[in-house]
Amino acid sequence: MKITSISVNAGRTLSMPNSCYANVRPQVTFNATVAESEDAFAAAAQLTQQAENFMEDVCDQIVALAAARAQQRVKAQKREKASA
Repeated sequence: MKITSISVNAGRTLSMPNSCYANVRPQVTFNATVAESEDAFAAAAQLTQQAENFMEDVCDQIVALAAARAQQRVKAQKREKASA
């Protein structure tokens, strides 16, 4: 059998900080075409690693965004209390 293409999936489930029972489930699919001279199993391992690394970066960005939004909410609440 000759493997000519590879598809790998990576995903995570993240509990959102500062939120009760809120989760996000980011997922990514990477596809690659395997050259005749290329080792399909090595290519699959490399593609899987790339997908996993990408997913980690996405999760870091989601957590950072959630933290920034939480800080914005706190600042807004402080402004509201100060103006009341």
